[in-house]
Amino acid sequence: MAQVQKLDDKTLLQFFIQLRDRRAKRKADYTLDDAGDKSKQDGIEIEFLRRFDDRGIDNVSSREFGTAYRSTRSSATVADRDVFTNYIKEHDAWELADVRVSKTGALQFREEHDDLIPGTNWSETQVVNFRRK
Repeated sequence: MAQVQKLDDKTLLQFFIQLRDRRAKRKADYTLDDAGDKSKQDGIEIEFLRRFDDRGIDNVSSREFGTAYRSTRSSATVADRDVFTNYIKEHDAWELADVRVSKTGALQFREEHDDLIPGTNWSETQVVNFRRK
């Protein structure tokens, strides 16, 4: 590749878009290929769960390859934001929440008050974006 400093704007832009397209195709091809493997893994997990249930066990091992074992994954999501928020306030139970700043809200606050929301940080980075014609 020629040194980027020596390329004119048109050539540099063309080259960037070609690279982006190539990377996107590579990623799409990988994602498609990987989806097949993921589907096979999901099927194997289901089969192991069936075998665990049938045998009344929670794991199997092979000295050569490793161990398959049953575990429980948990997840908690908010079903009703107002009810959840009110509960936290009424019971002073802030440890139940994961608080983060809304970027949109912080931007609006900054524009309206020419200041940051107390207790927050703001950073901006200049980047170059590219759009296909």
